Amino acid sequence: MTKRQNGAGVNRMAARKASEVRAARLARLAAHEKDVEATVGIFFDRSGRAEQVRADAETKAQKILADAAAEAVALEGEADLALVKLKTLGEPVVEIATMTGLPVSGVRAALARAAGGTPDT
Repeated sequence: MTKRQNGAGVNRMAARKASEVRAARLARLAAHEKDVEATVGIFFDRSGRAEQVRADAETKAQKILADAAAEAVALEGEADLALVKLKTLGEPVVEIATMTGLPVSGVRAALARAAGGTPDT
């Protein structure tokens, strides 16, 4: 026959086991909550950084576009001056149009821009 423990002994052992189970569950819950907190932190960090990367790229793109537009305007001005030089060399507008592939109205508009006249026609 096996020895039977008295009621108080069983209660202490049961209470100890219950306490151990509770402690293990609390440790798992604490680890889970720590993982959740870290993962949410990563989400907000990466989301914020992604937004900043996009904002920085937008700023850089706007600067690149502004610089390119300014350079293009300068180059178009030089192209207009080249047409002026062709005209100064005695080439007729129709011939300049033929040589450059521009319509006659485009040559006239360029000559007007170069002379400070109408910007675009």
